[in-house]
Amino acid sequence: MFVILKIVRTDKKKIRKGRTIGGVRIVNMGAGHCFYEIEVVSGENGINWAEISAFAGNHGKNILADSSVIIPDSSGIKRFDTTEFRNILLFNSLKLVFRELFYMGYRVRCVVNDPTGIYAGKLKTIVPYAARITVVTENEFRYFSEIRDVYSLYGAGITLTDRVEEISDDTVILDTSGKLKQEKGFVFSPTSGFSPGRTDGFDNFLDFCPSYVSQTDFLAAVCRFNSQPSLKEAFCRTFLSGNRNFTLYETAEYIADIKEHISTNKSVIFYI
Repeated sequence: MFVILKIVRTDKKKIRKGRTIGGVRIVNMGAGHCFYEIEVVSGENGINWAEISAFAGNHGKNILADSSVIIPDSSGIKRFDTTEFRNILLFNSLKLVFRELFYMGYRVRCVVNDPTGIYAGKLKTIVPYAARITVVTENEFRYFSEIRDVYSLYGAGITLTDRVEEISDDTVILDTSGKLKQEKGFVFSPTSGFSPGRTDGFDNFLDFCPSYVSQTDFLAAVCRFNSQPSLKEAFCRTFLSGNRNFTLYETAEYIADIKEHISTNKSVIFYI
């Protein structure tokens, strides 16, 4: 089960010394799916993280909270890691972008930066629409069976390497680590700043998502702790690049219009 922290700022005089938890409730989303919401009172002395840690117990590693809330490393609790879910969204969303490009007459070159090799199973999502795929990973063995499957299904070969080779301006880069430093190409990274696509069934969950919590983080927790495999087909509606939101179709148009942007000689980073 996951835990949502609701931070309440209030008059310091109304807080009993050493107390942080103002109330707790279990939110039932139906069909046995639920989560804890803890009201956390923050006053002059800040938040008593030890009290929250003691209460959260085994759920203390599955915390969701407003992005502005800083949880100390020494608190004994930590935010739920949503990286895997964000990367699932990245692959699913880029499949749709690549498909639009394919309909426009383009098949893009794609580099997947997957240091640990845990996203090998997602390659088949994008292979049909890509001209060439190179995977940068330190665990090549994780991709062996996927490469055989891809060749059997599509007759397509995939290049494996442990280093980032020269990238051209028109290459699409899927950086699953979010840490790649790249000066060329179109970089897609699993960081914050995107709106998840709402398809059938997801609204039922998002109705329970508090306004102060990222919808993406919330869906990631629901997917992980409430056995919702359908969420693994989720995709995002928009990409954020700079201060502009791009729809999936606009993103495809932007990549297709390569010549206009090559002159900048800089990478264009899309956060999802």
